[in-house]
Amino acid sequence: MKRLGLLLTTLLMATLAPMGAQETPVEKDSKGPTVQVQPTPARGDVLAPANLASRLNLTEEQRARIEGLWKQYNDRSEQVRRDTSLTSEQRITRLRQAREEYVRLIRSVLNEEQLKKFEALLEEQAPALGSLANMRLTPEQMEKIREIVQRYNKIRQQITQDNSLTPDQRSRRLQEVNQQMMQEIRNALPKNLQEQWDKAMKRDQKQQDEKKKEEKKETPPQNP
Repeated sequence: MKRLGLLLTTLLMATLAPMGAQETPVEKDSKGPTVQVQPTPARGDVLAPANLASRLNLTEEQRARIEGLWKQYNDRSEQVRRDTSLTSEQRITRLRQAREEYVRLIRSVLNEEQLKKFEALLEEQAPALGSLANMRLTPEQMEKIREIVQRYNKIRQQITQDNSLTPDQRSRRLQEVNQQMMQEIRNALPKNLQEQWDKAMKRDQKQQDEKKKEEKKETPPQNP
């Protein structure tokens, strides 16, 4: 699910707007279509320094290092988004690579206890939107999905910032919201793409189940 979570965010960055980003102004050209103005960094991103600081109890030194990594990551991602020589597939791949590198570098900054919390954060990422990368969606369909994701991202952020919830309650609430969002996105797709979506979901679930089995095999039994 962590891999799919990265695909989710990567896809949104490549084809829509950065996940959790603040609303950015839009302009219309003389022919009418909406033109996206330069996006701002995604403040609601679960991997943003402010979110990590509150969820992982970062020290000042750790936060400073992660803020530097965040800036490098956003600069690199912005260069990729502005590179008009790239195909959609190439852009998605490079954005995913940039995010995976950012995640790898974050891990190098954290201690053992923080790493456990960080892995739990990654598990909270909504799964399977990466399968949209293989679908040919119209601008209207992409806009509809963008609206759905932005709406649910606000809900996710409210849950993340709700200090009255225990970690288990927060995790369950986020999973419920993710499932609701995925169902709403599926319903926004035409029937032929819903079938592609269902196949991709089953394929991803199968891969995750196989991965869990492998991880169990590799985990040595603990002495009682």
